[in-house]
Amino acid sequence: MYADAAAIELVSRYVVEPYQPDPPDPPAQLLSAPSHDPRIMELTERCRSFLDLPENWNSYRSKRIDETLLKDGLRLLSMVLTPRARTPTVVPTARGGLQIEWHAPDHDLEIEVHGLGHYRVFHRRDDVEPEEFDVFDNVSAIIPLVRSFPA
Repeated sequence: MYADAAAIELVSRYVVEPYQPDPPDPPAQLLSAPSHDPRIMELTERCRSFLDLPENWNSYRSKRIDETLLKDGLRLLSMVLTPRARTPTVVPTARGGLQIEWHAPDHDLEIEVHGLGHYRVFHRRDDVEPEEFDVFDNVSAIIPLVRSFPA
């Protein structure tokens, strides 16, 4: 028995191709340009791991981490972190963003990335009243606070 061209075309339309999984997504490019400061590269790798956190990662209805906010936080760090400043800790926030922290026994600085160029800053020293303020694009107010944490 011979199959005609129409039958061959019909069968070929319904032949199941072997399963080929989609290739994994390439790692997120969080820095727009490579940094010469190895600390920034280490912090970038830590932030990249935040992108793997699922929705509700803290079991309190947390949001997935926004890659744009991570990039902006790393951009901020590349502007304010000097060789003489201590390396901060970076942590994900339940709102889907990034918080950058420096802590000492009598001194705290926390910067939460709220949006592109929008940072919420909390600063406390034992001898001064704690302050909390927003920064929009101009990071000049943040630089001396970061420098107050020597390496």
